[in-house]
Amino acid sequence: MPSAVKTNGGSGTRRTSGLESQGDAGIMVNSYARHEDAAEEIVLEGRVVRPLVTQELGARNLLLSTGVYEAGRSIPYHKHQDEEEAIYVISGTGEIAIGDRIEPLKPGSAAFIPPGVEHQLRVRSGESMRLVFVFSPPTYPGSYERAANGSRSR
Repeated sequence: MPSAVKTNGGSGTRRTSGLESQGDAGIMVNSYARHEDAAEEIVLEGRVVRPLVTQELGARNLLLSTGVYEAGRSIPYHKHQDEEEAIYVISGTGEIAIGDRIEPLKPGSAAFIPPGVEHQLRVRSGESMRLVFVFSPPTYPGSYERAANGSRSR
């Protein structure tokens, strides 16, 4: 049920979802939403990742992030030992190698990567590829690449 909460200026109220928690200095804040512009920016090889739905927001079993992958780049082959990964392409084109299969990617495409399966994303267009990805259980973006020392490369 919506509730009225004082704004920072104290001169008015705004309607909220009722999903607020008390933050610093007793100000009520919405702790269940984050805009991409407010997310941490993680710069990795050939891409920039922004985790959106994280443990900070209360997520215990997943991590949802956006990523912008540079035109013409491929990320290194890697695998997630215990995590499932799902991706959804917003813009750009490319392909994903999952195990021994190669699947095309374009806006609207989705892919699922099971735990323990090597995979690689390749941007094949002259424009960057923008996508949303989810890990379950959550894993920190890039941590799996540092652990993938023996993975193949193509």
